[in-house]
Amino acid sequence: MKSTARFLLKLIYIPLILIVCIEVSFLIVGYRPYKNLDYKVRSSPAYPFKGSEEFGFQLNEGKFNITLNNKVSFTANHSKNGCRVSSNDSNFKLLENTVFLGCSFTYGYGVNYEETFASKIQAENDDIVVKNYAVPGYGTVQSLLQLPIILKEKSVSNVVLCISSYHLMRNTLSQEFRSNLRIGFANSSSKIENSMKGARFPYVRDTSLQILYENWDEIYKNLPLREYLASVNFIQNTRDRIQDEQIKDIEITSRMIDEMYRMCQEKGVKFMVVCLDDSEEMSIIEKSLNQIPWLNVSFNFNSKSLTFLPFDSHPNAKGHSYIHQKVSPFLKEVLAGNE
Repeated sequence: MKSTARFLLKLIYIPLILIVCIEVSFLIVGYRPYKNLDYKVRSSPAYPFKGSEEFGFQLNEGKFNITLNNKVSFTANHSKNGCRVSSNDSNFKLLENTVFLGCSFTYGYGVNYEETFASKIQAENDDIVVKNYAVPGYGTVQSLLQLPIILKEKSVSNVVLCISSYHLMRNTLSQEFRSNLRIGFANSSSKIENSMKGARFPYVRDTSLQILYENWDEIYKNLPLREYLASVNFIQNTRDRIQDEQIKDIEITSRMIDEMYRMCQEKGVKFMVVCLDDSEEMSIIEKSLNQIPWLNVSFNFNSKSLTFLPFDSHPNAKGHSYIHQKVSPFLKEVLAGNE
């Protein structure tokens, strides 16, 4: 009986001791349990963004007062067709001459509409009407899905695709982005889950550009005890990294942009790319698409004077002015036909 008890104790304690030793080893070399950096969003009224079966999420119609991380506040007006507009946009229903597509940087997350670089371009051009269809969290894949809808409007003459290196992971719904989206976005507000019911996120995994979808509830899940054990966090991080390294996100994004260029050419619409940041990946994409008018803004998202850091890394009003000073002459040159 005693020998059986000793055997059972060994069966329990030896694996337990082994687990403790492994965990201590990971801690000694610097690994830590998973810790999410929460991003807080408050809005009045609630739900400035809502889940979408086609785009993952989209702008909710209405006027919203939004506060980021309890420090950055701004007002946003959203039209019923997913466009951010100014409160006095009297031309909205008349023309959609020049369309801006992109993510939160182009949308102007953190600033009022009049401070965005898209609005500043509108203010200095009486002969065109600028429409801002950018949405926070979007990648090029959402822009690709938006474009056919926008091109149905005969009044569209120009399309400006604003991109950044962040779009690469969004286009393929990488494990890194899945984690940021499901855990970070879900923790941003207690009301997120209500607005995301039924949401599906589009992504592409090869250059055929077949659109795949992942349900919001299935995007990403932590392994058990990841938030408590460094060893489990290491295992999940390693697994995610290996999966992401197998995805050819540069080739896929290049193919997306080229397809958008082709779609615009068929409609006689001018198409151009504004790349907001610098990276080796974006330089490769630019070289592969030398037929497309392309501007490198080289915005520094680590600049405390041009962004809301340390509270938020989006461009502030001064940052949007900086981008505007780069984009405005480029846009005029392309529209003049000198690209």
